[in-house]
This record gives sequence, structure tokens and C-alpha cells, in this order.
Amino acid sequence: MPELPMDRPVLIEGEDPGHISQHFRGWRIEMIHLGRGPIRRSGVVLPLDDVNITGVRFGRAVILRGTSPKACCSLLSTSSASPPARVGSRSIGDDVCFAIGSEAQVDIYLPENCCAAMISVQPAPNGPGARSHAPCNAPVRGTAEFRSLGPEHRALLIYCIDLLESFRRAALPDVVGPKLQLRLRELLLPDVTSLFSQSTLLPLEDEQSPRRLAVSRACLYIDAHLRDPLTLNELCDIAGVRARTLEYGFREHYEVGPMSYLRSIRLGRVRNDLVNHRLVGGSVTETARRWRFTHMGQFGRDYRLLFGESPSVTLARSRELCLQQSGPIALQRE
Repeated sequence: MPELPMDRPVLIEGEDPGHISQHFRGWRIEMIHLGRGPIRRSGVVLPLDDVNITGVRFGRAVILRGTSPKACCSLLSTSSASPPARVGSRSIGDDVCFAIGSEAQVDIYLPENCCAAMISVQPAPNGPGARSHAPCNAPVRGTAEFRSLGPEHRALLIYCIDLLESFRRAALPDVVGPKLQLRLRELLLPDVTSLFSQSTLLPLEDEQSPRRLAVSRACLYIDAHLRDPLTLNELCDIAGVRARTLEYGFREHYEVGPMSYLRSIRLGRVRNDLVNHRLVGGSVTETARRWRFTHMGQFGRDYRLLFGESPSVTLARSRELCLQQSGPIALQRE
């Protein structure tokens, strides 16, 4: 998939979850769809030299899970007018933000209609005239931490979120021309990069709580055994807690139970394989069974509820796109 140009503002619109990584440049990211029906996403990516400000809103609850880019640090916050994002059971919003170091693994829950903003700073390119906005007090490589912001810097974050929302409503990129983008650089860059140096590290609250540890153990086990038969009792044994505790823990973190969480991940993997049918291959039934779906009728109903279309429609669209891009020979070789 070709990368989007990042020397000018980019509009985020559509329902295809496979495109989300384009708007978080350099991230290895997976979106886990927890809602019902297609995910409507909207937002704007505003590049300012070596700083990217991304504002995004999802019409359904999702988990963004992945690894941040090398030599890049980010700051995540959410609009006070929308439901807050969460990392674990801790809310991200108001005066609490989430600082992410380079090559850090993160698991961020965004509830339905959450409006989130991420400010990412990367080293400026080498060469004459190159400018660096490397922030002081950036999180250490491989780490992510909760930080607090004072009223002035919180107001700056809210201003950035509102600015991107107004650009989105005005249908970028027509509104932001070179002169306005230059003016935004002058206005925002010095203050935006100071967010890292002005934020204050907050103590961890729930990393060692029984529910947090149980959910973490269960998630790690699920990731490692997605293609194996898994039961709630098995997850409870791995997590070291009773079913009720694990249920409460998952609902506290993701607002769904552990088996619904597992089903959502597997359905997402099925969809990814169908969308990338040319690379992965297999019929709908073969793909579903690869991810441990054995009851095809129930699988089809769950797939339609989650993605708003049948798996056969997803596969047909993938094949049609393949045909358009490569001609009939590509399909004959499958």
C-alpha cells in the first residue's frame, strides 16, 4: 500500500481499518474492532517539519495496539468534550496525557466517538537548513508513561485538537495552503515541542493490581495462541484468577468480556486475510477455520455485525481490486 504524502495536511476519512497505519507514520499498529458495524474514522494529520500532529475520531470502540517508531517520541491526549481514551484502567484526558518513547509497545483503548490527538516528534533530516525539534525530558526508548500537564499546556493541546477538527470539517487539504502551513509552524512548533519538557511524570497506579495482571497475562496468552482452541477456564488458569475477576478486569479495560475480546481479534485477523487475499489465499471457509471459527453460520453473523458486510463481500472486493491492479493473470495464479 503506497504511503500518503506527508509534506502537507492529510484528511482521514473512511471505513477501511486497514488504512489506519498510514496516519501513524512509522508505527507497527493493529486496530482491534470492538464495536458493532463499520468503523467510521475521521481526522487530520498535520505535518510541521519533523513534528506530526494527528487528530482522529472513531465511530466505534477500538483498541490501538502496536510499537512506536524508532527515534520518535509521542504524546497522546483526548478532547475534554469526548469520552477519554484509556491505557489499562487509567483515563487519558483532562490534565493526564500519555508519553510514548521510541520503539515502545502500547495498548490504547479508544471508546466510541473518542477524539484523540497524538503529537509525534522525529529527528529532522540531515543537511543544510535542517531544523531539530527534539524535545527535552522525552520518555526513554521502549517506555511509555503517564504525565500531567499544567493548565496552559493542557489548553494548548485542546487548541490543537480543536484546530484539527475545524480543518476536518472544512474538508482539507483545500483550506490549508503553503502560507497557512508556514504560519502554523511559526505559531505551534515552539509550544508543541515544549509539552514534553513541561509535563510531569505521574506514579503508576494499577500496574500491579490483581485485575491488571490477570488481564495482561490473559492477553499475552491469547496473542500467542490465537489459532488454538481456547476456553474461558483455560484463560482463568493462565491468569490465576476466577472467571468473575477476569470478566470484571476485561470490562474495566476494554468494556467487553474476555471471550468477546478473543472473538474480535480473530474476526479482525480473518478480515485482514480476506483483504490481503492475493498474499494469503484461501476461501472464506478456509480462512475462518484458520482462525478457529468452526460454526460457519455463527461466524458469518458475527462478521456482519462487526464489519457491516458479509465475509464473501470482503473477499469479492479484494479479488476485484487484485484484478484491477494486476489483470486476470494474477487471479489465475492463486
